[in-house]
Amino acid sequence: AAWQWFLYTTLPLPVLLLFLLTFPGAQWVRRTVLRSTASIMSTRVSLGSSSFRLVYAFVFVVSVVFLSCTATCLRLQNEKDIADESLMSPAQRMQVLARRWRADRNWWISLFALVMWYLLARVAALCTKLHRLEEAQKAEKAK
Repeated sequence: AAWQWFLYTTLPLPVLLLFLLTFPGAQWVRRTVLRSTASIMSTRVSLGSSSFRLVYAFVFVVSVVFLSCTATCLRLQNEKDIADESLMSPAQRMQVLARRWRADRNWWISLFALVMWYLLARVAALCTKLHRLEEAQKAEKAK
């Protein structure tokens, strides 16, 4: 249940926004997508007396999940090194391998989510800078 929440809340937003930001289209479409992305990225969340941007909350959650997955993978690797596989039945061995594979899968998913949020922040910043330069260039040509 926790992984479903993680997958359905932290992955779709950056993937969709990255796709829309990098998709070629008319100038007004790019401007609208950029404005929407900037609005989502700058949305503020209040928690008690503090206020922070929503993107920082997502990056924090994804980072914590990534670190947790890393710790789980390392713990399972150490357990494998300690356990004597020759004394295990095939069912026990398969159970140990299934836990390791699941932990590895979760680690890759959390790494992907972390990279997507980082890429979204960088691409949005670059697109914003490009938009400002294009507007400055239009203003200069109009003079």
